[in-house]
Amino acid sequence: MMSNKELYLNDGVGDRYFLRRKSVLDEMTKEYQSDPVYIAVKALGLKGSYLEIGCSNGWRLDVLGLDGYGIDPSREAICGNERLRYGTADDLPFSGHSFDIVCFGFCLYAVDNNDLFKIAYEADRVSREYIIIYDFIVDGYVYKPNPDCPAITTCKMDYSKMFEWHPNYSKIYSRRHSQVLGQGEVEVSVFKKLKP
Repeated sequence: MMSNKELYLNDGVGDRYFLRRKSVLDEMTKEYQSDPVYIAVKALGLKGSYLEIGCSNGWRLDVLGLDGYGIDPSREAICGNERLRYGTADDLPFSGHSFDIVCFGFCLYAVDNNDLFKIAYEADRVSREYIIIYDFIVDGYVYKPNPDCPAITTCKMDYSKMFEWHPNYSKIYSRRHSQVLGQGEVEVSVFKKLKP
């Protein structure tokens, strides 16, 4: 059986997801001031270089006005944008401590659970100061089939727990929002990396 990562990269699931959600992304770009990540970055006055994991077509990079890059498993989404890379969260093609801010842009629910430790490691490795997690928020765990590929099971949970337990991180911001054009809630959590 293929992993979620393999299906996203090799079976076109990343492209199907992007194309299905393109109109929603266009709407979010127009209404960027209500974007939960935008609100958090502006409220905290975060500055510096930025990496968004699960960046789609990079729209958030443009509206935040920060220098940086994005990575996404959709070739369609990143097409023609030099700041975007094709890939996944468990293997970031950047050197250590490259970015002041690393953001998981609504993608963790779709990764393989077995990759979560590696994903947390990679974000920690490339981050200098902040990690932002933006994803679904539920009590416990909710597993659902992926609408773009029935072979993929998504997992909704509180992904901020990946960093809450770590003594080198302090949660400095957390806010729940109603999901844009969907059902349920999403949450943005911002962690500040502490000096060991």
